[in-house]
Amino acid sequence: MKIKGFDEDLKCRGYQFEIGKTYEIKLPDGYELTKEDLCSDKVFHYCNSLRKVHGYYSVEPEENNRFCEIEVLGREVTDGDKCGSNKIKIIREIAEKELDVLRGLINGNTGFFNSGDHNSGGRNIGYCNSGNCNSGDHNSGYFNSCDYSSGLFCTQDPKIKIFDTETDMTMKEVMQTDWYRMLFKYSINLTKWIEYTDEEKQFDKYKDLIGGYLKTYTYKEACKNWWNEYTDKEKAVIMSMPNFDKDKFKQITGIEVE
Repeated sequence: MKIKGFDEDLKCRGYQFEIGKTYEIKLPDGYELTKEDLCSDKVFHYCNSLRKVHGYYSVEPEENNRFCEIEVLGREVTDGDKCGSNKIKIIREIAEKELDVLRGLINGNTGFFNSGDHNSGGRNIGYCNSGNCNSGDHNSGYFNSCDYSSGLFCTQDPKIKIFDTETDMTMKEVMQTDWYRMLFKYSINLTKWIEYTDEEKQFDKYKDLIGGYLKTYTYKEACKNWWNEYTDKEKAVIMSMPNFDKDKFKQITGIEVE
């Protein structure tokens, strides 16, 4: 299903649209649209699902945006999520109950892939974390499964623990190491968007409208998916960090290493 977003007055980029009407931008005979034309006034923009349109026009109620199913009648160009054509017809407006399906997939976290509350980092499943990849609460570091892993009113860079064992390294020094950089080469994703097949979309209008579903993983499932992205050589770099403890690594991530 092809979906176009509008403001509350059914306007987009200076055009006033109406349901049931056809709109065309005249192009020279034989003109072939290119990806660069998506940034020009030669096309009307749209996406192939409501979820993708949300990246340009928010579906949140307070934004008052509106969305319509369209038919593409002219020349067409695509680049990733964004599509464009010089001729479209506005078929119908997407109903509020249909928008609610997508709203149910959106959470209120300011980071990414968080399943707790008040996270400003990424991929946290605890609460009030400002670091990344923590499964405890109130952590400002990384990959911790404990709580409150930070100090108060400090003016000096402390030496840090790795796998609960003291090191002679500060966090600044750690961040310069190959193994630290390797830890963040791939993301630990607690969610993954799964596109419905064309056959599934054909027989279910909601699947056609939304385009797919949000698959969720437990923290340890997500860690295993993350670990599988690495080559054996890259895994060896990570395991070269000081005090590497395979039992504690498994306890935190669920990953069993040789």
